[in-house]
Amino acid sequence: MCDLSPYDSVTSVNWMQKGTHVAVGTNRGLVQLWDIEKQKKIRSMSGHMARVGTLAWNQDILSSGSRDRLIYHRDIRSANDYVMKLSGHKQEVK
Repeated sequence: MCDLSPYDSVTSVNWMQKGTHVAVGTNRGLVQLWDIEKQKKIRSMSGHMARVGTLAWNQDILSSGSRDRLIYHRDIRSANDYVMKLSGHKQEVK
């Protein structure tokens, strides 16, 4: 279902608790949101500069942590790629 370029790979996956969405983090720092019923990518969100090692849902908020030591909170109802950026980690966020 998830079609990435030959230069990228899936590094994290997390299902939304209620609904038909799954989040996919990639080695190149992208976070993709997929609708499983439609088997269609809804959107691709940028921000990270390295692999996305962890994803977590809290209703419509998707948080992503990366090797770049940042955490982004993403409200999937918003057109923005993220609504909050957290920094301060000294190592990869896993």
